[in-house]
Amino acid sequence: MGTNPEHIVSPPENRGEPVTWIGRDRTTERPEAVSAGTVELVGTDEDRIVAAVGLLLTDLAAYSRMAAAVNPYGDGRAAERSVAALAHHFGFGPRAEEFNSGPAQAKGTW
Repeated sequence: MGTNPEHIVSPPENRGEPVTWIGRDRTTERPEAVSAGTVELVGTDEDRIVAAVGLLLTDLAAYSRMAAAVNPYGDGRAAERSVAALAHHFGFGPRAEEFNSGPAQAKGTW
């Protein structure tokens, strides 16, 4: 997914998708995502953007490597787990599933 960080509502890396970060410069307030391998900073140079996005669209190994990287922000299911834990606490449901901070799950499996 190509994105401008100023317009992110829900970070795409939380959905198990690689992110090509397009911005005015090659910095981010989320360097941990770059370190984890879920985000690549490309700046605003058109050739760099085309090359980075083209690589993810044509190279399954490159796409898979970024999509499977461990997401430093979790798996996007914190609210679901919180609701389940509260329901269990008040006697309205089973015990919440334990959180495993392993590799991000493939798109469509959460």
